[in-house]
Amino acid sequence: MGTVFEGWFGAFKVEEIPSTFQAIADDWANTFKGKRQKIIDNLSRVINSEEVYLSKIVDRSNKEYESYINPNREDKDDIMIKRKVKMALGKNDYFTNRESAFQEGGDFEKGIDQAKDKFYENVLRILICTGDKDKAWSAIPKVRYALLGKDDLLSEVLDSKDSVTGTPQRYFKASIVRNILPAVISVCNRGLYVAVMADEAGMTQSEIEAIIAKYNSKLAEFNALIDDALDPNNSKIEIAFNSSLNRWCVHIVEATP
Repeated sequence: MGTVFEGWFGAFKVEEIPSTFQAIADDWANTFKGKRQKIIDNLSRVINSEEVYLSKIVDRSNKEYESYINPNREDKDDIMIKRKVKMALGKNDYFTNRESAFQEGGDFEKGIDQAKDKFYENVLRILICTGDKDKAWSAIPKVRYALLGKDDLLSEVLDSKDSVTGTPQRYFKASIVRNILPAVISVCNRGLYVAVMADEAGMTQSEIEAIIAKYNSKLAEFNALIDDALDPNNSKIEIAFNSSLNRWCVHIVEATP
């Protein structure tokens, strides 16, 4: 009968990320700061004396450090002696600075504020492909709805990043769809992420297609588990560029025999 559904589900471009996503970084920072007292309480309980500091921090740290030194180095012993002395000398600083660092507004909270932008930058790389269900959707959750044949839910979250014709059907056999779907979604997510990042880095379309070929090969292997109502030779899931949408997408085609 031919193609009954075709969907292109596009990722955000960096410049399209909604400003509301910044709240994710703010929530992370506030949550982390909220654990300040719990962290210092636990540290004070576990490392409660100079003797414990020496045994649990200094001795363990030195043993681990020593394993990384080439055993054939002539100055190995000198390196370890200097380190052991410096670490032991640091015990007074540790207890003095620990208390001040975990005071409200201290170095602990300042460090979180300084790390927030980097955290947000890293999270954005994920959100570009997944979006956030409370703020704005990207490709991957829509792909899941399409592969499950949930047209009613899918139609509610489509936007200008997507192009859909027809009605999605369940892509995989009913007996295994819940088990296989997480693996399929994972490959889609990783492949789309790589494509978007390569595009941002200025690579050409042909260069990106070569990079993501392994992800598309893996997605093609999943067709061995396709539902009997669909044609495995003419149905597919792939990472591809849509020139009309001008973005990298997860592309799904469902065809019947």
